[in-house]
Amino acid sequence: MTSIGPCTRTAAACPCRARSATAPSSITRTPISPTPRSTTSGTPWHTLYYKDNYARLQRIKARWDPRDEFRHALSIRPPK
Repeated sequence: MTSIGPCTRTAAACPCRARSATAPSSITRTPISPTPRSTTSGTPWHTLYYKDNYARLQRIKARWDPRDEFRHALSIRPPK
């Protein structure tokens, strides 16, 4: 039976330590717009993401969250 504990291998001999040592520098981040208005095609983002379900989701949002208290940049907007 193996014991669970900290790895005692050197960084060169341990694949988990080598991976964690290089991970932060190898990750590239693409900035995300806080409120995507439309895509490069001109189609609204919610149409691409929710397809034909957006109107139904807006009705559900109006019923369960009429004051729009639960919201963020990409949340369903209440119907107008």
